Amino acid sequence: MSPPKKQLIINAFAMQAPGHLNPGLFKYPNDKGSQYNNIKHWQALAQKLEAAKFHAIFFADVLGGYDVYKGPANLYPTIPAGSQFPINDPLYSIPALAAVTESIGFGVTASTTYEAPYAMARKFSTVDQLSNGRVGWNIVTSYLDSAARNFGLNTQVEHDERYRVAHEYLDVTYKLWEGSWRDDAVSAAPKGSYADPDGVRQINHKGKYFNVPGPHICEPSPQRTPFLFQAGTSSAGKTFAATHAEAIFLNGHAPELVRPSVDSIRAQAKEFGRDPQSIKIVAGLLVIVAETDEKAREKYELLASYGDREGALALFGGWSGYDLGKYGDDEDFRFLDTAPPAVRSMVNHWASSSPQGTKWNKKTIAEHLILGGNGAKIIGSPTTVANELERWVEVADVDGFNFSYATVPETFEDIIEHLIPELRKRGVFWNDYAVPGGTLRENFLGTKGASRLSASHPGAKYVWRAGETVPAHLRTYGQKSAWKRGRENNKMPENAMSARTSVRSSTAKWYRSTFYNAMILGICNFLAPGIWGAMNSLGAGGEEKPYLVNGANALTFCLMVVSCFFSPIMVRAIGIKYTLIFGTMGYAPYAAGLYTNNRFGTEWFVLFGAALCGISAGVFWMAEAAIALSYPEPYNQGRFLGFWLSFRVGGQVLGGAINLGLNANDSKAGAVSPKVYLVFIALQALGPFAGLLLNKPSKVQRADGVPVKLAITQSASAELKAQTKLFFSKNFLLIIPLIAQGVYTEAVMFTFQSL
Repeated sequence: MSPPKKQLIINAFAMQAPGHLNPGLFKYPNDKGSQYNNIKHWQALAQKLEAAKFHAIFFADVLGGYDVYKGPANLYPTIPAGSQFPINDPLYSIPALAAVTESIGFGVTASTTYEAPYAMARKFSTVDQLSNGRVGWNIVTSYLDSAARNFGLNTQVEHDERYRVAHEYLDVTYKLWEGSWRDDAVSAAPKGSYADPDGVRQINHKGKYFNVPGPHICEPSPQRTPFLFQAGTSSAGKTFAATHAEAIFLNGHAPELVRPSVDSIRAQAKEFGRDPQSIKIVAGLLVIVAETDEKAREKYELLASYGDREGALALFGGWSGYDLGKYGDDEDFRFLDTAPPAVRSMVNHWASSSPQGTKWNKKTIAEHLILGGNGAKIIGSPTTVANELERWVEVADVDGFNFSYATVPETFEDIIEHLIPELRKRGVFWNDYAVPGGTLRENFLGTKGASRLSASHPGAKYVWRAGETVPAHLRTYGQKSAWKRGRENNKMPENAMSARTSVRSSTAKWYRSTFYNAMILGICNFLAPGIWGAMNSLGAGGEEKPYLVNGANALTFCLMVVSCFFSPIMVRAIGIKYTLIFGTMGYAPYAAGLYTNNRFGTEWFVLFGAALCGISAGVFWMAEAAIALSYPEPYNQGRFLGFWLSFRVGGQVLGGAINLGLNANDSKAGAVSPKVYLVFIALQALGPFAGLLLNKPSKVQRADGVPVKLAITQSASAELKAQTKLFFSKNFLLIIPLIAQGVYTEAVMFTFQSL
């Protein structure tokens, strides 16, 4: 008996603008894109899609115009084509669409970069209530400079920094949605009260980017947290998706190209303690379907004739950040040395699946993007299209599709008429909603009653369940809440919005806490580079020749750079804890080399020890920095860094004290006692054993309850490629003089001590 076929998720991909991924198509006689600002247009579309049992309408959105092409800040190519301009905020239309439908869901794009999480949480709670739990949030961090300028910035926030902000942003919204109101705060309210004041609490979030006292201003909605979509494809975006998303939107020209991203996201989700198969992955496609392949191709050619090439190039400029208007009309971007590498790579990628002999100039690029944008296109009969969709499911391991449109509503009408019956005949698309009238989460997951975040989702730990005095992840310092204590004193707290709640900290075990791990990291720092600094500055106690000091330092510092560069491969293989332990292992052999030079005049062992020290030291510096930045709560990072670095200075102080103590009675000039180096060898040999006491990231218990995510799941080559890009970035290059100054100073001092 063959296994049951995967049931496809099918969404309509839309935008409340004259055009979405179809610049200029508003001119097509049957297109109704110009009615984007008419609510009846959207209501009719929602009813039509619900009758066909589409899972959801997925609304894209942007916060600025596409003004890079022929720019800067030039909207002249964008406006005539209606290329996602003008555009309305889709969130406000959802209650009206929900009022004329029963089961279809609505995914709405909203950015974490330009709106406070407190306000965002309120908006989605409101719409989730008015739609009876049928709203999802497509989380984006925004990508247009035009949006940044209009929100008061000179340019965008740096890419990975936007995702660091977004991680904390989501934690704030989880606390508001899941942990500010107890499940029974309204249903179990005292007689005569709308809600139980002891069932509403402040969240008192204090982080690196946000300080939000709470409480949430809305009572819980049917889903509490809206169903979470995400569409990031960068390394930071995929990590964010694997952490937070319940459904992920991916673009790609072929299933073989999409599969690595799918595998990476599922692997990271498993690493983070989530069920990889619980994350639904949908691919973006444009489908042009008709009775036969020939008619479908004719339809595509007809629709493409209405497209606006300038509008397509404007979209490309916004998506890529590159202005193709600077290049000649006949230049082939595959072979154009002056074109940015990213553009050449993208064009070569398109060309690999296109007819031979095509010249990839601006005209070809525009025609490629006019319908469906940068996504895959499937054109053909119901059989042809269904075959290709099933191939995508098998090869890419996707769970469904976001169908964009060439023309609205005609593209969706063709899908409903021709494709949906074929998919049902093959047993891969449902006849009715899994939970008619249910929430978006219930229907996406296909499970009645699954309206809340799954137990493995990071937001679920904040849930405040019925009957609990405070949420389970928190520890009380008294059974009475701040609100109740205030009433008993016949007054409310002086400042209700800053009053302390009945919560102090999470129930972290001391040996899992960030303070404990800071201490262990500090001890490793004390035993390894701390003692090394005191030891190396002795110049082998007056015996080491200047050329030997310089040679050893050259070996150490050069190999340190090399090993640091390749150390992520080790993190990927054995994890950050054992990478740190490896990093402590090379210091004692160097101390042994200095001992033999001090006592016997041996030189080769100094160089051998210096090489081992350089290899391990580069790994050590990388690992300890990663731990110091990732383990502590955002508000404790400064304390963590200070505490950790104090140990290194302490190692140098103790090393000097050891030297002084063992040589205090020696009144003659010359070498220090070799006993100094024996003590240094013993101390540095303890480094790996101290490292064994460090917690793995998954075992750390932060006071803010946020899990520590410190793992590398992408391929080694991809990691090295990303690191190479970082090494040549402007921000890194600017700090090289500071690094050089620090290394030069140490080398000079060490050489001087040997004279």
